[in-house]
Amino acid sequence: MKRKTVFGAGAWMVVGLLLWACGSDTSDEHATAKHLGEGCAINSDCETPYVCVFERCHVECLSTEDCPKPQRCVKWDEGVGVCQLDEELACNADKACPGKQVCALDGKCRDFCTDESDCLKDQLCVDSVCAEPDEVENGHLIGWDGGTGGTSGTGGTAGTGGTAGTSGTGGTSGTGGTAGTGGASGGGGASGSGGAAGSGGAAGAGGAAGAGGAAGSGGSTTLPMPVAYWPIETVGGVMEDAVGDLEGTFENSPKIDTNGKIGSALQVNLGATNQQAVVPFEAALITPTAFAVSAWIRPDIMLNSSAGNRTIAFRGNGFNLRYSNGGIQFNIVDGAFANHAVSYPVDLAVGTWHHVAGSYDVVNGNMIRLFLDGAEVKSAVGPGSINTANNAVTIGSAGAFGAPFIGAIDEVSFYSSGLTLSDVGQLYSAGNASTSVPSCSGCPQPFAHYPMEDSVDPTIVDVVGGNNGTAKGGCVGANAKVGMGAEFLDDGDFIEIANTNALNPTSSLTVAMWVKPKSTLDNTTVRTPFFDKEGSGNGYKLWGPSGANDFGMVIGNKSASKPGLTFAADTWHHVAGTWDGAMVVLYLDGAQVATQANVASMAPYTGTAWIGGDASTLGGKLLGMADEVVLYDVALTGAQIQELYDRGNQGLGVPH
Repeated sequence: MKRKTVFGAGAWMVVGLLLWACGSDTSDEHATAKHLGEGCAINSDCETPYVCVFERCHVECLSTEDCPKPQRCVKWDEGVGVCQLDEELACNADKACPGKQVCALDGKCRDFCTDESDCLKDQLCVDSVCAEPDEVENGHLIGWDGGTGGTSGTGGTAGTGGTAGTSGTGGTSGTGGTAGTGGASGGGGASGSGGAAGSGGAAGAGGAAGAGGAAGSGGSTTLPMPVAYWPIETVGGVMEDAVGDLEGTFENSPKIDTNGKIGSALQVNLGATNQQAVVPFEAALITPTAFAVSAWIRPDIMLNSSAGNRTIAFRGNGFNLRYSNGGIQFNIVDGAFANHAVSYPVDLAVGTWHHVAGSYDVVNGNMIRLFLDGAEVKSAVGPGSINTANNAVTIGSAGAFGAPFIGAIDEVSFYSSGLTLSDVGQLYSAGNASTSVPSCSGCPQPFAHYPMEDSVDPTIVDVVGGNNGTAKGGCVGANAKVGMGAEFLDDGDFIEIANTNALNPTSSLTVAMWVKPKSTLDNTTVRTPFFDKEGSGNGYKLWGPSGANDFGMVIGNKSASKPGLTFAADTWHHVAGTWDGAMVVLYLDGAQVATQANVASMAPYTGTAWIGGDASTLGGKLLGMADEVVLYDVALTGAQIQELYDRGNQGLGVPH
């Protein structure tokens, strides 16, 4: 139902006063009419001119300009909305939004959208919700940045130093926290007035960690570690678990779609049936108190009320994340084998990627939560338990029950804890980053790539050439630049790779990787090997700053190096070296920093290759982290090295 005339909030106040002043109608019908905000079933239950929407009496509006601040105009009919009631503005894990509104990344109830046509007049569609232009900054809702939050604040609250009168020169003004991304600037110390405020008479420390250091509003600083993560880059052999040993198998020959959300994706049931990935039951995949599943999907059929049931991820008598009866659905089976589902009605078009996630946490709120494209679209109180029947997990179909998904599924992850709105926002933001970063234009296939994604198995997998390495000492997996990486905790930690002919190119080469030293690398440190396949003047090596204060690469018995560099502690750097059969070029963080001409040949070194160490008793070891180690038998261009650097900064791995 639409009304032809829509008044602003001020006009409604005038109408209300006139109705009160006139008092011309004293019938029972009007005497019992509901006031603004009171419960209702139909429009006639409400006082004129209110309308009954979301089972409460509301003021109708065309845009947010018609509503008193801080209320917004939210959609309830095509092109027409109502002003939110004060109690409908905010949302959280324990407070859902009315109607089809969703709990957005900034903790406010908003209309879900796929583009501006889903929103009201003058509103923008950002982060999958409708927002006013003044609520948007840099293409996102103000106050949310994908959860990276500000951690930088070094300044602080107003100066904590000297008492009044100590040192007549007054305190130096506190530095103030650098604005955390999404967070406010650090307050900083106020200038001392005769030593009264600020940091006292001495040069102020700037106070304690400033307000700018807090996580950005709506953001979370740490995403929980999944117990299983399947990036699904191939369908040959097993479905690799990138963080553990929960591997799956593929049934009925599903395909790989090279145009996945990130890299490649699993394509199922397009012109075939019962194609799926199966992971044998493991208790780690689901617990009786908390569980979450996340995936990207791209339907190859229109998903609407005629699409039937389409399974994304499923465990019999456990859970089901699927499209069903015209909407996304997340179903939990409790300990008594009863079903508890939350659903959100929405049509999903052919060929469009969407992020879906379901979460249930018994201890923290006991809420079943459903997410679509970074927004919380539905929630409900849960049963208090999760059935842990020992059935396999299937992806792309419900096993013997069928209900196949038709399309592509990518980046599937399972958690033994619930996911918050901020957590899901980070997953959604990370997936979307791949659309804004170019692939390595014209990059050839590497002959070795060590993404370091397995934190459990001592085998360090070469996902391209099979030249696997072995983690030695206490080398462990940890959160790194792109997913997981290798962490070297002491001098006995390194990765060793047996010699093969593939690791010995003779006419051209590129070595590239990310490193994060635990302590500063400068002219006081022993030379730190990053990647070493060199000995007796043969082979190649990429190393960090050392006693000579140089960062460099050696090819045979000649090297290119850059003196005067310092690698700061706990800071990621992208390092790369190339050789085209004549020139060695050295790169740091995407930029060329040194060259060496007249390098015409390189004899192979037939010994072991090392990551984070070398065989020399005089050589140092990398104490810190390494990630995304990749080797090519050609010299990449400067532009291609820059793109590898850009991809890493967006959380994306090496393309191939």
